[in-house]
Amino acid sequence: MKKKTRVLIGALAMALAATSLAGCGNGGETKDGEITSLTWYAPGDAQSDQAAVMEKVNEQLAEKIGAKVDLIFVDVGAFEERMRMKMAAGEAFDVSFVGYCNPYDAVVKNGGLYPLEKLIDEDAPKLKESVPDYLWQAVRADDDIFAVPNEQTMAACRGAFLKKDLVEKYHFDTSKIKGMDDLEEFLALVKQNDSDLYPLQVKAGPWMWADMEYEEITSGLTDLAIRIGDDSLQVVDIYETPEYQHGLKKLREWFEKGYIRPDIASMTGDTTEVSAGKYAVTLGTTKPGAEAEIFNRYGYEVEMVEIIPPYLKTEATKATMTGIGAKSKNPKKAIELIELVNTDKEFYNTICFGIEGKHYEKQQDGKAKIIANSGWDNGSGAWKFGNQFNAILLDGQQDDLWEATKKQNDDAAKSLVLGFTFDTDPVVNYMSQIATVTQKYKVRNTGAEDPANYWDTYLAELKTAGRDEVKAELQRQLDEFKKNR
Repeated sequence: MKKKTRVLIGALAMALAATSLAGCGNGGETKDGEITSLTWYAPGDAQSDQAAVMEKVNEQLAEKIGAKVDLIFVDVGAFEERMRMKMAAGEAFDVSFVGYCNPYDAVVKNGGLYPLEKLIDEDAPKLKESVPDYLWQAVRADDDIFAVPNEQTMAACRGAFLKKDLVEKYHFDTSKIKGMDDLEEFLALVKQNDSDLYPLQVKAGPWMWADMEYEEITSGLTDLAIRIGDDSLQVVDIYETPEYQHGLKKLREWFEKGYIRPDIASMTGDTTEVSAGKYAVTLGTTKPGAEAEIFNRYGYEVEMVEIIPPYLKTEATKATMTGIGAKSKNPKKAIELIELVNTDKEFYNTICFGIEGKHYEKQQDGKAKIIANSGWDNGSGAWKFGNQFNAILLDGQQDDLWEATKKQNDDAAKSLVLGFTFDTDPVVNYMSQIATVTQKYKVRNTGAEDPANYWDTYLAELKTAGRDEVKAELQRQLDEFKKNR
């Protein structure tokens, strides 16, 4: 009898030990023998082979942290409203993309996200170490952290991409381009010799001339700025600056010369034209690997020219993030998932690129070649999920792509107002009126109309809408920020 009792006790002890280990992630079970189910919302479209990828993802999750996840894609255009409604209704979900289509500051203000600092300190030490201190500083809100930055190209440069076949055709020396005005010689050559192309794709309007000296600090809502490097944090009305005024006139001049497409004022999108290589010069973010990215996406080569050097702004640090829902029933397991996707390359790449041999092929050099129409490819949107520096390199990308990108982020000049967020509540009515006026005069960003015909009227309507009051409130908040930083 004693022997039988000892056997039963030993068996029970082994069972308890096995259950305890499973709760630590070995075997993928929690302490009650069940896998924790999580939900994860991301912008984008579900793909045809999602079931196979998620089966692989959940095998890894079960083994590594004792969880499984339901990855739910929502159309980008509907994502912000969908998540706002879930948060307002107090719906329980675990993980969500936060950023450009689900703005961080707004969801923090509305109480939609779970405070993370204590969770990160206690349950996700690798995650804390994997994110640079300056990014944690930039995303602090209400004396806590409510989402984790998905590190990618954050210290953006601005510049131009010139079609390489035209650069070679004209024997054009791109090293001569130091500013926007220096593009004019190339634009004139295109206009004269390639009538089937648009010389310039317009983006950001006159700001392409002003960005070198000023930083807009209201997320594009007002065009109010501070001068880069000015520790006084004095608010500047960008419309009054010589750089902006020069850009305004230059756009009009280039439109009249035919460098800008004639239907620019009524155009609603130009994705088709970009894909077809109809622009000789496009403007955008310059970064390591951008040329290969454009070639892989559109099939034509470009030469990249940096015009505005790397600079890290607060809004860039908040553009791609991952947070936990305020009503999540599994916050500790959710932060483990976020830690995993930011620190475990195998797991991260499965979510982004799918299954090797089915959705991508590894080349002899170790880089991946995407299999067309395989039913899964989130590689171009890998920044949705976590730290993009964990991504496998794609065919054609430079060997040191992620090291170079991280260096650009780390070495870039940092905004003097990193972490500042303009609270619009005290001036919300003025902001709404200003938005109506700026939308009415969006022609200012195109060159399609002579500024002499509308500029004074535009400024007068902005003043009536409350621009001076907004400027004063912004200055008050900046002064407070400077005092407390």
